[in-house]
Amino acid sequence: MDAIGVSHIAICVRDLEKSLAFYRDILGMHVTFDEVQDTTTGGLPYTYKHDRKTRRTVHIR
Repeated sequence: MDAIGVSHIAICVRDLEKSLAFYRDILGMHVTFDEVQDTTTGGLPYTYKHDRKTRRTVHIR
C-alpha cells in the first residue's frame, strides 16, 4: 500500500515556548489548539510516568 499523505506528527520538546517561537515566528505556522491537561486523573498517571501534574498540547499548522 502506498502512502498518500501525512495526517499529523507528534513531537515532544523540552522547551515548548522556544519551539513555538520557531514554528510560529520563523516558519510562519499558526496555533490552532492550545490546552493544558490534568495528568493526575483517569489512566493518565500510568500513561505519563513523570512528576508533572499537567501536560500542554499545542496544535499548529
